[in-house]
Amino acid sequence: MRTERVWGRSDLIRRANDALAQGNNVIVAGAVGVGTTRFLSAVEESLPGPPMELVCRSGSSTVCRLEGAPDEVVTDAAGVDAVIARAADEGIVVVVDDLDAFDAPLVEGVVDAVLRRGARLIATIRTCPVSSTADERFSALQALSADRRSVNITLGPLNLGDTARMADSLRARHYGREPADGAWHFALHRLTGGNPALIEQVVAFAFASARMDALMPLDPRFDPLPGRIIDITQTMLAPLTESQLCVLAVLRQLAPIPLSHLRATVTAQTLAVLRDRGVLTAATDRSEVIIGEMAARVAEDRLNAELLGAARERIAAGLVRLAATGTPLRPRADAFCARYAPEPEDDYARVALRRLRRSAVLAVARSSRPAEAIPIADAVLTDPEHSESPVRPLLAQALAYDALGRKDAVTRVLSELPAPADRKDAELIVLTGAHLLVSLDEGGAPLRDCLGAAADWFPGDTSWLTILGSGQAIFRAMTDPSVDLSTLRVPLALPGADEDAVAYRDATAAVLTALQGRGADAVALLEQRRRSVGLDAEPNLEIYLRHVFASIALGHDLPAVRASVRERLLTARWDDRQDLVTSFAVLAAALDAFERTPDGIFANISYLGATPSVNTRVWVDLLRVVGYAMSGDVVAANGALVRLGRVPDSWAGGSFGPVRALARSMIEVAAGAPEAALRRVLRELPAAERSTPLLLPLFLELALAAGMHPTDVLARVSGYAQRFDLPRMGVLLERVHGQLGSFSPRSLEVLTAREREIVLLAVSGESNSEIASRLHLSIRTVESHLHHARTRLGMGRSERFDVLLTVGASGAAASGRA
Repeated sequence: MRTERVWGRSDLIRRANDALAQGNNVIVAGAVGVGTTRFLSAVEESLPGPPMELVCRSGSSTVCRLEGAPDEVVTDAAGVDAVIARAADEGIVVVVDDLDAFDAPLVEGVVDAVLRRGARLIATIRTCPVSSTADERFSALQALSADRRSVNITLGPLNLGDTARMADSLRARHYGREPADGAWHFALHRLTGGNPALIEQVVAFAFASARMDALMPLDPRFDPLPGRIIDITQTMLAPLTESQLCVLAVLRQLAPIPLSHLRATVTAQTLAVLRDRGVLTAATDRSEVIIGEMAARVAEDRLNAELLGAARERIAAGLVRLAATGTPLRPRADAFCARYAPEPEDDYARVALRRLRRSAVLAVARSSRPAEAIPIADAVLTDPEHSESPVRPLLAQALAYDALGRKDAVTRVLSELPAPADRKDAELIVLTGAHLLVSLDEGGAPLRDCLGAAADWFPGDTSWLTILGSGQAIFRAMTDPSVDLSTLRVPLALPGADEDAVAYRDATAAVLTALQGRGADAVALLEQRRRSVGLDAEPNLEIYLRHVFASIALGHDLPAVRASVRERLLTARWDDRQDLVTSFAVLAAALDAFERTPDGIFANISYLGATPSVNTRVWVDLLRVVGYAMSGDVVAANGALVRLGRVPDSWAGGSFGPVRALARSMIEVAAGAPEAALRRVLRELPAAERSTPLLLPLFLELALAAGMHPTDVLARVSGYAQRFDLPRMGVLLERVHGQLGSFSPRSLEVLTAREREIVLLAVSGESNSEIASRLHLSIRTVESHLHHARTRLGMGRSERFDVLLTVGASGAAASGRA
């Protein structure tokens, strides 16, 4: 038996075995694909003797199978009664899979014989016949379920934890792969709704399409669905009416949704049918439900636009009525109502819809369909009863026009912005301005003017002034070519500034410090917030983005950073926050560029979807250049580089010149022109030293690849290492020592006790999952400790720890000869 099919069912299997041992019947109900047959097999294996199986050969005939006896065909109630009487006399358990698939007379015969003869029965049935009085077998099955000797067990979809365990079992047993990370597990659970049959098929698809380490095992927006997945989902959806299919397709846009909201907007009958068919399952929060994406997509493909539109309006109107009672909705529901709710007739509902539109207008502008924000913002601004600040709807319009490429409209809308009424509006203006006002042509001057005026908005608010001073420093570094990056400092937090303002200042200072090549100082600025809040739980997006950028630039704690960014990227995709998808995808691609994984670069860039802004497009094209160069595709790399021709070297605080030179050198190495690459590297090193010291290790790695003698590289690395504190410099130093055949001692004494323990287990050959199990740690924690150990020991990311034994032995031998 393939035990992965009964993950999460061990307690129920024990309950079934106990019931049978006590002379009771067991009725196992479940939707298509939830594993009722596997459950039945698991129970059979635990029986003390062979069971009697009743197998449906056709609806009107049954085959009775008993080990050691020939098969017996049964076609009527009398025959059924005879075989069940024999089972009762001999104490044999009767096993029936899919009892509801039998014709009604045979169902009635089985039930009547079991109840009259006192036989023990374990049978599986689909949930729908039990819950549908229209089914003619209902009365017999209901009588069986209601009998005092019957124990009823319902198999629902797996929860997230059991989905993850089943997936990892499949990955290991059938594909020889390590366990997946949290983002991949969550995506799989969201796609399948916890249905074991779909989990098997989606994992198989992920393996066949090289998505075992991707963000999602299957992309529901773009990937064609394999036939087996369609077959399973169509069977699940077969009994649903058009109206119920519409509800399922629409709920996909709202999930995860609180169960209380669902009950207020969907009829009890529809909710019961969806639950019975296994397309609803609990989210991470047990009070919320998610919709299986596969089932919802197949349902949507079967419907026309008119039916879907009517269902959206109907459900949106129900949510507006719920909001009118004072019940707060989730952000996805706010945006859904703003898009689709018809104008209500009730005064309370009209007030609620106005509130929802105002609340959601920015989220819609930041979604994959930003154009829909323009009429919503117009409705808010032209509402005669609208008396609140117009900042939010105006900024939403500006963002939407910017996404549509209408720069003239962006300028017009921004010129209408009033002074903010409160600090929340002020932060919104400044942070949105950072996206809209920094342009290639204007060099960021409008944004600097905006930041200068912002200081007068709340002159006595030390938290606001601290945030503003930090923002001014980093924007000057990025937009003002006259600034000397090496001497620029972020002002200290003002006395009385709140915790978030101080954390924002420290995160901004960490970015600037990392750019200046002061790694230890940058890490120290990050650590206090990491210890008090944690990276995964960081609620302030601007602080989070700065922490991630600084960590990637330094190569600090990358396993934890990668896992966190992947989880946020996945959540942003589910929530349709295209602005966050863009930010996280670019950061994830940058991480892949530093780690030299071109497939990861292109995979993350593919998530951008909508056309990114001009500034973002520059970095995306640069990442494409790097990815193509790493892949050896010189033609495509040069094509992407041409698109960057009009970007001045002084852009991004003077860092773009060295970055572009680095990309060109990579292309020259890939094209087989190492001499040209080496000349370019030597020419650009002084500029990188002045503007972007963190690029120095990358330039020197290229120099080594282009043919610079290791002793020359060693001299430069040693010189830079005395001036700049960059972890990647230590990795390069070790690599050069290895090429020279010299011994660079790697003492385990530099590690913490826990790091030393984990490294020694890794050297002994144990995998990360085995180490995690042995030490009762999470796999992510083990990866983080190993990454810190590599950094302290000056090891490369792909270098195996067993090299420590080799280096140690050669070092000892060298000492002995001396």
